[in-house]
Amino acid sequence: MSRPCVACVFPGQGSQRKGMGGDLFDRYESLCTTADRILGYSIRELCLNNPGGNLRHTAYTQPALFVANALIWLDRTERHPPPDYLAGHSLGEYNALFAAGCFDFETGLRLVQRRGALMAQIEEGGMAAVLGLDESQVKEVIRSHGNTTAGSAVDIANFNLPTQLVLSGPKAVLESLIAPMETAGARRCLLLNVSGAFHSRYMAATAAEFEDFLGQFNFEPPQIPVIANTTAQPYSSGDVAQRLVEQIRTSVRWSETMDYLLAQGVTELEELGPGKVLRKLWTAASEAAASKVAETTPPAENLSSTEPQATQPAVSAETAFTAETLGDATFRNDYGLRYAYVAGAPVPGIRTAEWVTNLGYKGLLGFLDPLDTEPDATVRAIVQVTQALGAGGSFGVSLRDTAIHSPNGAGAVEDHIVNAALEHGVRFAEATGYTRITPALIRFRFRGAYRDDAGQPVARRRLLALVTRPRIATTFLSPAPTELVASLVEQGELTSDEGEIARQLPVCSDLCAVAGISETADMTTLLPTILRLRDQQLARQGTQHRVRVGAGGAIGTPEAVACAFLLGADFIHTGAINQCTVEAGTSQAVKELLASLQIGETVPAPAADGFDLGTQIQVVKRGTMFAPRARKLYELFRFYDSLEAIDSAQRDKLEKTIFKRSLGSIWDELSDEATPSTEASSTKDQMADAKNRMADAKNRMGRVFGWYLRQSLRWAIVGEQGQEMSYQIPCDESMAAFNAYIAGSKLADGPRRHVAEIGERLMQDGAAFLNRRLRPAKRDCTA
Repeated sequence: MSRPCVACVFPGQGSQRKGMGGDLFDRYESLCTTADRILGYSIRELCLNNPGGNLRHTAYTQPALFVANALIWLDRTERHPPPDYLAGHSLGEYNALFAAGCFDFETGLRLVQRRGALMAQIEEGGMAAVLGLDESQVKEVIRSHGNTTAGSAVDIANFNLPTQLVLSGPKAVLESLIAPMETAGARRCLLLNVSGAFHSRYMAATAAEFEDFLGQFNFEPPQIPVIANTTAQPYSSGDVAQRLVEQIRTSVRWSETMDYLLAQGVTELEELGPGKVLRKLWTAASEAAASKVAETTPPAENLSSTEPQATQPAVSAETAFTAETLGDATFRNDYGLRYAYVAGAPVPGIRTAEWVTNLGYKGLLGFLDPLDTEPDATVRAIVQVTQALGAGGSFGVSLRDTAIHSPNGAGAVEDHIVNAALEHGVRFAEATGYTRITPALIRFRFRGAYRDDAGQPVARRRLLALVTRPRIATTFLSPAPTELVASLVEQGELTSDEGEIARQLPVCSDLCAVAGISETADMTTLLPTILRLRDQQLARQGTQHRVRVGAGGAIGTPEAVACAFLLGADFIHTGAINQCTVEAGTSQAVKELLASLQIGETVPAPAADGFDLGTQIQVVKRGTMFAPRARKLYELFRFYDSLEAIDSAQRDKLEKTIFKRSLGSIWDELSDEATPSTEASSTKDQMADAKNRMADAKNRMGRVFGWYLRQSLRWAIVGEQGQEMSYQIPCDESMAAFNAYIAGSKLADGPRRHVAEIGERLMQDGAAFLNRRLRPAKRDCTA
C-alpha cells in the first residue's frame, strides 16, 4: 500500500522545558514508577514542575528528557504505524535506539543516567555556535587564528546545517575566535551555556569510563533503521555500544543525517519531544535540497500549439504532497510551525493554556482566548504557556473588538491583553470579530517596528485577522488610519519611526477568510474573493509585503482541507471541531454532545453580537432549547419598542422559563456595569455616552435580551447546573462531518480527543487525499 516515507527524530539536551510530557505521566504510570525507582526521585515532578531549576543541570536533564521523549514515542505508537527511519540528536539517539527495540525503557534510562552523571563532572572547556560559515571557512579561521597545540585545539562538535556549526574546546580559545569568525562573515558567533567541551577529543576519558559501564549490557539489532550521529549511516547489527561510546567524543553529523534521510525518500519528519529545533533544521535542509533540484532541472520544451493549454495539477512521486509541505512555507517559518495549521474555536473560553501548549508541542498554532477576561488570568495563562514552550514559543493571544463583545463599556479588556502580551514577549495575535482598526491592534502590531539594513520596514509581531467580508479584509490589508497613528505617536504609545512604519505596512501580516458559523458565504466563494482582493491591494500599494491568506470555517474532513489548499489557501484555520477535545475549556456535557453530533443537528439562531441587526450564528439544536428561545426573543424585540410594552403574560413566561429571574433585576445589573470606571475612561463625554445609550428604551430591551444570549454561552462552557436547556453551543456542520470521518477510530471517543492530534490527522489525511486524486499512483517508500 502506498504511503509517505516517515522519519521520527528525537531532540537532545537544550530542548528540555518545564511541563514536558504533560498528561502522559498519568497514562504511563507504571513506567514512571520504574523511573522513580531507578533515579531516586520523582520524574513526573522534575519534568512538570522543575523543582530547584534542576532541568538546567546535566545529571537531571538527560534522564528527564529521555523519559519525556520515550513517553511521546509510546503515545505515537498507539496512533500511527511505525516510521521508516529513526534518528536522535546527541542524547536523543538513545530514544531512537529504544524506539528501534535495541534496549528496553529501564536499560535506556540507566544508560542516560550514567551518561548524564559522567558529563556533569566535566568542569573545563566550553562550546560555541557559529552561524553563517561553512565547514571549510570555519576550519580556515581556526587554522589562522586558533591554537592547534595539545590542550588548545578546537573541534567541530555539531554539524547541524552546512552553515550552522558548533565548536568545542577550551573556553579561552573559543572566546578568541569570536571576532575572527564574525570578520570572516559569520552572522553570529556566541558561547553556549554548557559546562564542558562535549563531543570532542576532550571527552576521551569520559568515553572510556562510559565504555566500561556499557560492558554489562546486551543490545539487540535495530528493528527500524537508526541513523547514527557519528556516521550519518544506519546502525549495523552489533555496533550499538561502539557507536554510543564514539558519540561522546566525536562530532554529531546531523546535517549529513538529514541528507541521508532525504536521499532515502523521506517526505515527513516527526520531532518527538519538546521544542521544534530539529523540525526547523529539517525544513531548512529540505528547502535547500529542493533548490538544488530546481537549479539542475532543465527547462521544459516549448509546446508547438499556440492555443492555451489546459493543465492538470499532476503530482509525481518526487513531488508528493505531505502534511508538512501543504500551504505557504513562509507562514510555517515565520510562526515556527511544522504545519500550516491554526486551531481556532467559535467562542471565547475554549482555547486554554493546555490547548495552546498541546498544539505548540506538535508544531501547530493556537491562540489563548480565556473566558475569564481579568488581566491576571491572561498573564497567568501566558506565563504558563511560555514556561511549557520556552521563550519564543509558537503561540499567541486572541483579541476581540470590545465595542462589539463588551458593549457595556469594558473597553479596557483589549488593552489589558495587549499590555500583557507586550510585557511577556508574545509575538503573535489573532484579531477576531473586528469591523474597525483599534489603537490596541496598532500598538501590538507595530510596537518595536524598525528598518533593516536595506531600509525596509519590519514589524516584529504578527497579526492574523479573521474576516468574514471583503470590506473588513480591505481594512486589514491597508495601512493603519493616519489619524489613529498620529494619536498613538502623540500619546507616546508609538515612536515616530514606529508610526511611520505603521503608515506603510498592512495592519495585518496574515488574513483568514472565515466562512460557515455566522455567515452565508462558503469557502469556495469567500476565499477566492479575498485572495483576489489581496492581490489587487498588493499591486495598488506596490509593496513587497505579501499578506498571506488562509481558509477557515466548516473545515472538518481531509477533503475540506484539500479543497482549501487547492483553492490557494496559505494555511487553514479549523474551528468548531476543536471544542470536543481534552484541552478545550468547555464543559464535559457539551463535549459529550458534540462527540455524537450528526449532519442536520445544527440550526441558525440570533447571535448576541449584532442582535439588533438580526445577525445569526449556527448552533446545536439537539439537547437544548436555546435556538427557539433566542428566536422568540428576537421576535419580541422586533415587535415591541420597550420591555414595558410587552404584555404581562409574555413577561411572566420570559422570566420563568428563559431568564429564570426578573427582567428588572437584569437591567439593574447591566446598569451597574454600564458606566466606565475612571481607570477605563477618564472623560465625562464617555460616561455620558454610556448613560445615554442605556437610557434608550429599545436599546435597553436589546441589552436585556443580549444578556441571556451571552449568559447562555457561559452556562454551556462552565456546565451551569439547572440551565442545560439554555446551553448555547455555537457549531457548524464540520463537527458532524468530522464525527463521520473518524468513526471507528480512536478519535471517535470524543472526550479523549486531543486538539493537536486532530490537526495532525487532518493535515496528513488531507495530503494523502491530494496524492490519491491528483495522480494515478504513488511509489511506496523503500528503506
